[in-house]
Amino acid sequence: DGEGQKGRKNDKKNSEKYIVTLAQSGLGLPNRDYYLKEEDKFKNIRSEYVKHIDAIMKLAGINQKMGQSILDYETKIAKAQWSITEQRDPVKTYNKMPTMVACDMNPELNLANFLEKNGLDKDHEMIISQLSYFGELNGIIHDASLETLKNYQLWHIIGSYANHINDDFEKEDFRFYNTILRGTKEMKPKSERVLNSVNGLLGEPM
Repeated sequence: DGEGQKGRKNDKKNSEKYIVTLAQSGLGLPNRDYYLKEEDKFKNIRSEYVKHIDAIMKLAGINQKMGQSILDYETKIAKAQWSITEQRDPVKTYNKMPTMVACDMNPELNLANFLEKNGLDKDHEMIISQLSYFGELNGIIHDASLETLKNYQLWHIIGSYANHINDDFEKEDFRFYNTILRGTKEMKPKSERVLNSVNGLLGEPM
């Protein structure tokens, strides 16, 4: 999804209807506070996040250190994002508009291409949950270098699958997202981790 989460959701004002919804996303840390707060706890997490990105990339055979530039880019995204409190406002987050208007408002996201490839191009309306965020995001993407955008996408693709690639990737992923962020010291047995993954993916069908 990159910097914007896209998909069909229930229309909050018409429960019988599904509507394409665009919402803020794109951060590798839990929320915007982890990028913006200056307490030592958050500074340490940001430092460890840079190390984590570089470690994962090295395991993937990419020796270029890109962690700091990705943190800098995500910090710009975080500054534009709405707070958790703002996101709870059902009125402010309900911004329904014609699909073509939404596409014209967000040229850097190439929404028309996304909608067409996912069979959603026939939908005549959509909702943008955080209007001001996407207004700023277009400027952030436009001003970023091609290298930064490519590295950002590469990191999020590899990072999202890190705990499924091999033991080294899984250990590094656990070290940061569980030990550093949550304080969990030990990984669960592999048999339990596999079962949890299967349940997460196929829980309802099974």
